[in-house]
Amino acid sequence: MSGGHHEKSDFCRQREEIWYVGAEQKETQSGEKENEHEGKNSENKEKEITEKQQEKGSNSALKENENKGKKIVEKEQNSQGAEVVEKEPRQKQEKEKESTLKEREKAGKEQEKEQNQEKGKDGMQKGKETTGKELKAQGREMADKEPKRQEKEKERRESKKREREKPREEKKEERECISVHIGQAGVQIGNACWELYCLEHGIQQNGQVSFESSGVNDSSSTFFHEIGSGKRVPRAIFVDLEPSVIDEIRVGKYSQLFHPNQLISGKEDAANNYARGHYTVGKEIIDSVCDQIHKVTEQCSGLQGFLIFHSFGGGTGSGFTSLLMERLSVDFGKKTKLQFSVYPAPRISTAVVEPYNSVLTTHTTLEHCDCAFMVDNEAIYDICKRHLDVGYPRYINLNRPIAQVVSSITASLRFDGSLNVDLTEFQTNLVPYPRIHFPLISYAPIISVEKAYHEQLNVSEITNACFETGNQMVKCDPHRGKYMACCMLFRGDVVSKDVNVAIAAIKNKKSIKFVDWCPTGFKVGINSQSPTVVPGGDMAKVQRAVCSLSNTTAIADAWARLNRKFDLMYAKRAFVHWYVGEGMEEGEFSEAREDLAALEKDYEEVGIDSAETEDEIEEY
Repeated sequence: MSGGHHEKSDFCRQREEIWYVGAEQKETQSGEKENEHEGKNSENKEKEITEKQQEKGSNSALKENENKGKKIVEKEQNSQGAEVVEKEPRQKQEKEKESTLKEREKAGKEQEKEQNQEKGKDGMQKGKETTGKELKAQGREMADKEPKRQEKEKERRESKKREREKPREEKKEERECISVHIGQAGVQIGNACWELYCLEHGIQQNGQVSFESSGVNDSSSTFFHEIGSGKRVPRAIFVDLEPSVIDEIRVGKYSQLFHPNQLISGKEDAANNYARGHYTVGKEIIDSVCDQIHKVTEQCSGLQGFLIFHSFGGGTGSGFTSLLMERLSVDFGKKTKLQFSVYPAPRISTAVVEPYNSVLTTHTTLEHCDCAFMVDNEAIYDICKRHLDVGYPRYINLNRPIAQVVSSITASLRFDGSLNVDLTEFQTNLVPYPRIHFPLISYAPIISVEKAYHEQLNVSEITNACFETGNQMVKCDPHRGKYMACCMLFRGDVVSKDVNVAIAAIKNKKSIKFVDWCPTGFKVGINSQSPTVVPGGDMAKVQRAVCSLSNTTAIADAWARLNRKFDLMYAKRAFVHWYVGEGMEEGEFSEAREDLAALEKDYEEVGIDSAETEDEIEEY
């Protein structure tokens, strides 16, 4: 029993220990929980405290800032008030100063007025006291100043005139001329002309300028077009239906001078047949020629006109020229067209059918040409033999005197002078009626190099020589006709006084007759550029020369001679079939012949004096 009691008590003890242990654990757990609650509560309290402190701090900072702002505003207001208080007395002081200054100015002005009034009174008294001597001295001073003032006025007027004349001078420079050389005669005359132009303007065979020409008085741009490299290219076109004559230029010494496109040649000759040059062979190249002419005109700023070089007798010179003149009239309207025509010589003939070709081309071109300068080979043959001592002249000998004539006619376009003659002036002064436009050309002096050593001709001598038959370019007798107009173109060392004396002497001569309805008669041109000659040529260099262009009724003899030859052949219808076979109608022959007969009649009528016509009317 006692042993069981002891066991029980041990069990109880174990249970009590377990219970105590569990109780302790619970207590510890509850204590931990309480501690956690307390920690959380303490944390929350701390947060609340810190938040309150922050709120208090922010509120205090705001209050401090507000207080500071109030203090700053108060300070600014106080400072502004102080400034305003300070400014008010300053402004008052400035106003007082301005008022005092104004008062002083008024007082000063019043004093000045009083002084001026006093001076004026003194001046009046002094003016009254001025003596007559002082007045005279003043008058002399004014008289001395007056001429100076007038001189200044003159200078001012002259400067204005110069300014006005400047654009006119510029316009004068822009007067380009295009030369068209047709057929063998035209091409060979062209060779001689361009050779002479190059020498006159100092242009080398390759187109480059060899020396600076005299500058102001040189207007080579009328005949030469300057390209970028400084090279001068002639404003010229050479045309022939067969290539041989133009081929001579292509391989000659001036081959580099001309533009290749301006040398136009066909493959088939006109065979001295007007119809071939005008209707068949000529029609094949007319378009290319016109295109090239248009290209050359595009390079001109003030195209004045065309110079056409050709012969009456050749097939190309007659037929193609008339075709081209028709086209130029259509394309270029009223631009001046001057012809330089080789007229058939009376005794020397290059073709049997020359009269046919001459009559046909004269009829066709009569209405399209403004002025035609004629030369005949026989007259130039005689000039070469008589004046130049050339026994057997070749074409080159014949063409150089012709080139001198052309150079004289165009000199006023290429050089400035005291009395220049324009292209339009030729027709204005030389052509009284549209159909009467065939002036007679004379040139003097034409002397050889040997004779030039022993002769020095003055102005009156060369003027008289122009009215001698030996210096005419066409065979006719001027004493049998009457002069309607005469244009005298002087070159070189010539003055107006000598010219007037020479012309007055010519008018007094009984052998030279003028129509009574044209009393003045003479147009004069003077160019200071002395004549140039080709080195090694037949003609001698002279100091002065004159070219005379005379519209005289005597040239009607040339037409009468031509018509007579035409009639002899056409009466038998000789050679007419060659023309009809190329597309011409036989009626064109009779039509052309009638037109030439009318031209003869026109010359006859203009030569009749007005007094004679009045008598005829009274008798009727």
